[in-house]
Amino acid sequence: MRIKQCLLALILVVAGVRSISGQTPTVIDFEEFAGYPMPPMCGGALSGGGVDFGGGDPIRDPAVFAPDSTVVFASNNFDQGHSYEGWCEGFIPIGFPQPVSSVSFLLISPPPVPPEPDYPGEAPEPNSFVIYGWDGVHPSPLSLSIGPFVGAQTVALPWPQVQFVDIYVTGSPWHRSFAIDNVSFVSGAGQRQVVASVSGSAPETVEVGGSPLSAHFPLGAEFTFALQDTQGNAIPSSYSLGTASLAASVDADAVFPGLAALQYSNQPEPSSAQFQAVHLGSVPLTITPTGGTTPPVNLTILVEAPASLGTAHTEFDELIGSVSHAKGVLPQYIKAVAHHESVGTFNRNSYRYEPIGPNTGDLDVVSHGQNLRLQAPYKDYRLATSPNYGASDPPLTQGTNIDSGDIDVRNTYYIMRADCSIPGSTAVVHRHIKPCDSFVGADEIYFANHDQNWWTGSKGLLVYDNPLLLNFTAQTGLASSYGLMQVMYVKAVQDLRWQGITDASRGHAAGSKNPSFLFDTDVNEAIGGGSLRLGGKFLAREVRRVITESDSHPLAGEADLRKVFKEALRAYNKWKKYPASVVAFVDQYTPLASRTIF
Repeated sequence: MRIKQCLLALILVVAGVRSISGQTPTVIDFEEFAGYPMPPMCGGALSGGGVDFGGGDPIRDPAVFAPDSTVVFASNNFDQGHSYEGWCEGFIPIGFPQPVSSVSFLLISPPPVPPEPDYPGEAPEPNSFVIYGWDGVHPSPLSLSIGPFVGAQTVALPWPQVQFVDIYVTGSPWHRSFAIDNVSFVSGAGQRQVVASVSGSAPETVEVGGSPLSAHFPLGAEFTFALQDTQGNAIPSSYSLGTASLAASVDADAVFPGLAALQYSNQPEPSSAQFQAVHLGSVPLTITPTGGTTPPVNLTILVEAPASLGTAHTEFDELIGSVSHAKGVLPQYIKAVAHHESVGTFNRNSYRYEPIGPNTGDLDVVSHGQNLRLQAPYKDYRLATSPNYGASDPPLTQGTNIDSGDIDVRNTYYIMRADCSIPGSTAVVHRHIKPCDSFVGADEIYFANHDQNWWTGSKGLLVYDNPLLLNFTAQTGLASSYGLMQVMYVKAVQDLRWQGITDASRGHAAGSKNPSFLFDTDVNEAIGGGSLRLGGKFLAREVRRVITESDSHPLAGEADLRKVFKEALRAYNKWKKYPASVVAFVDQYTPLASRTIF
């Protein structure tokens, strides 16, 4: 289709080219070519500003325009303002050095001349045009028909990008003449950009070039990629993750094993894809434009530790991030659980005694029911029991490994007793438990701490009506929950297989399982204690279970993942509103990046 021209070798510095970087178009108006000498018959070419024009010449024609008003680029045979039917080809080719977008120009169609005497039967008719474009994507040229018309009109090519344009006169057996002016275009349409954004943040853009591309995201972030040209035109593409390289310390039973980023199955737009950063590490991503006419884009996703999780209570964020990486549980969900369990205080020494809890409480599990206080390792950390309760609760000696830290946790609760710290005191007062108090009964704590709501529910009402059920020494160390995640001691040992501390501390050997080691102090966390790792382990197990049992895999989007976590949270706490209450805090602890994406 495209006619190769033998162009006159002429390279000019074009002062008439106005070019501004960015999205501002370049405009070629030909004004600097006034007086340019006419080339030989059917010759003519112009190369300026990086754009090649053929098939004509820059002229100033007073028969069409007011004298000295403008210069146009006219096809061969453009003479005295008429569409002269001559022997030269009536077309103008335009070549850009690379694909461009937003191409427009002024198309000038002079009035037709009367037919020559030799052809009296041919009636005058205006010019019509066909414009062909090559975009570097489609194998066949694009086309646009214009006219017939006389005069000047602006033509905006409707194609996203184009590199070569041919303008042909049609509608006559003769080669008509015409002119163009004010050729406008935006450079860079052939270049591509990767656009990436983290949910809730402004997108960032990087041009695809020769340098390797890397994109950085904080652990736990939801993020999106899109491919487009430099003018913002979407390029439909498919996205494929390669094999991830993960940072060390991922547990064997982690959620999303082997993945640094999870790709959601839902592709919101043909040019984009959504992901979730689930483990620290890196993974290659290949973006392949559909149609197979342009090469794929390769980049590396780097999942890094967040700068923080939200902006509040950030002192725990580094530890939460390490637990998140090890377990595959998003850090914002771990922190949301900690928020709920600590009632928003993030008290690392949060503690709660459970006298009647159904699965881990003192009545049914520790002192009665399973009576775990008689079994290892619980018997090593039990409190001595009172000889005053009779055969239903025979006296037991204090555990050999218990220490003051395990005993003093109970001091947050009240009892009705005389003050043991005052010798000879007999006045009964409502006061905190003290280290000198011995054989504190579960019934004493139950009835002296009404703010704990232990009497609600069927079990609480049963005990309230039958207080003798709690006639035993309260095991306030064994039947309690600890730390930010409020992990029950029995669950830590029995269900989560807590191995105890890894280094000696407070006079105890490695492997010791003192209840107070479950507080989230810096010392405890450094030696395998604390509640965060155990709570994260429990959540990971439940998330895996929900994904396996449900129809939510593959996950379509972040909303599906949120549903999975809500279902998993039902096992963490049996209160029916617990999942929704925890998830309500998730967005407060969005992972914040420590750097830009690109």
